[in-house]
Parts: sequence; C-alpha cells; structure tokens
Amino acid sequence: MLRRILAICDLSAVTVAWVAVLFVRWLGDPSSHGAVPSGTWLFVAVGVTATVLSREQLYLSRVLDIRAVEVQRLGRSTLLAGFALIAIDRLVGAPLGWATVVTGTLASHASRLPN
Repeated sequence: MLRRILAICDLSAVTVAWVAVLFVRWLGDPSSHGAVPSGTWLFVAVGVTATVLSREQLYLSRVLDIRAVEVQRLGRSTLLAGFALIAIDRLVGAPLGWATVVTGTLASHASRLPN
C-alpha cells in the first residue's frame, strides 16, 4: 500500500512539473504548439519517468529512510529519464527541443526532492 502511495505522489509531482513547463512554453507562443502534441508529450514524459523510477526502486530507500540513497536514485532516474526523453524528442521530431526537455526533466526532479 505504501509503495502505491509513494508512486502516485511521484507521478503527480512529475505530471504537475511537466504541465507547468508545457504551459509556460505555450504561453510564449500559443500559435505554434497544439494541445495534442503537448498532451502526447506529457503522456510520454510521465510514462518514461514512471518506468525509470520503477526500475530504480526509489520506494525502498524512502521506506528505509536512507536519504543519501534516495537522493542518489532520484539523480540517476532524472539523468536516465532526461536522456531517454531527449532521444525520443529527436527520433520523433517533436517540436519541443532539448531545452524544453531539460527544463521539464529538471522541474520534475526538483518536485521530487526530499524535504
């Protein structure tokens, strides 16, 4: 049960961070980006991050309350998700660019750091 709660909290934080980054980007130039590519990218970004977080077994370090391990796993998951999302962005020719991907990845990392 605790594992599910931690996973839901992580995914919520990642979703909020990416929505904020995509919204700010849309505010900068609303005519160049449609809702469908942004929505699709949001789904991909959250899915990739969820997969990486699951692989890193972040919940174990949180349950054991080992902060150094938690921060290390968060950093590693951020790097892996960021590289994967940059590769996906380049492969599919998404209109985001690496700067937006890096900003979204770092925002999602910051939203999951321990208090």
